[in-house]
Amino acid sequence: MLRADFPKRKKNALSKEKQTHNDKLAERFNAAGYFPLVVVISPEEKVLGQLGYEKSTPEKYIELINAF
Repeated sequence: MLRADFPKRKKNALSKEKQTHNDKLAERFNAAGYFPLVVVISPEEKVLGQLGYEKSTPEKYIELINAF
């Protein structure tokens, strides 16, 4: 699992290297800029599915992820 963070506050700023890495991930997997977004990717880096915010229990959200 990889968590890419995009902090807005200066005090939470990432290193330039980490920010560049996360920007490249966003460009590749979230060109539309949706937030929040969970992208499920295969080991071959094929997008299997995407989920945004869902008003549900953690268990139900995990079920949605596992459905991909």
